Amino acid sequence: MISGHEMHGCTDAAITIFNQMVELGIKPNHITFMNILSACCHSGSVEQGKFYCDLMKDFGIEPDSEHFACTVDLLSHPGDISGA
Repeated sequence: MISGHEMHGCTDAAITIFNQMVELGIKPNHITFMNILSACCHSGSVEQGKFYCDLMKDFGIEPDSEHFACTVDLLSHPGDISGA
């Protein structure tokens, strides 16, 4: 469901579902985080993306190359990464 909302640009709905999952005690996995990071990236929600990237550690998930690539993409859109 998170992925479907993400693909259709409904970032708020994707985040709501993620939060409901956590509240119900459902532990997100690396794919769940990839989808939520991608949703943040597509909507330009930099601060939310940073939050979810940091939150991965709380669930014992080590970011992999796909998570890092999405985070770099997220940060590069608004110019948060300098060209230097």
